[in-house]
Amino acid sequence: MLSCYEEKTTKMKYFTLIILSLLLTGCHAQKEIDLKALIGDSKEHALEQFENWGMKISPDEMTGYEDGIQIEVENGKVSTIWIEFTDRRTGSFPFQVDNVVTPSVLIQKVIDAYGEPDVTGGGTETGGVNLGGWMKWVTKSYQLHCEIINSKVVMVTLMKPDWYPGK
Repeated sequence: MLSCYEEKTTKMKYFTLIILSLLLTGCHAQKEIDLKALIGDSKEHALEQFENWGMKISPDEMTGYEDGIQIEVENGKVSTIWIEFTDRRTGSFPFQVDNVVTPSVLIQKVIDAYGEPDVTGGGTETGGVNLGGWMKWVTKSYQLHCEIINSKVVMVTLMKPDWYPGK
């Protein structure tokens, strides 16, 4: 049987371990990533955000297509971001767009989160099985374009909200 002092000491040790565990978990938790927020942002701020998210991006090239991501900058601002979700990329970092659009996401989950797309192409069916094609959502801040194969999102392109083919 433990003495009152030993019992209090044991409880304090457990309490301390729990607090330390919570603090350490909070310090090392992955930050919420939202690549859509970088469209229209300055190149410098975008690089800072990538660093904060723990993503290594070449500041000179703003590219890493082989690593799963490529960034286009126009007039010092991020205009387009391409994110590859297939094994065509050779890099190790599985870039995610946000908390919904992540590697291996099924298009139905994207539709559930963002609503019906504004534009579709390539034979995609929104109400049934998606055998391939693409879907695009247009907002005031960005355009989200998802390439689909067998209902799975394989490539995402984020663009300026005013982008259109040929612009």
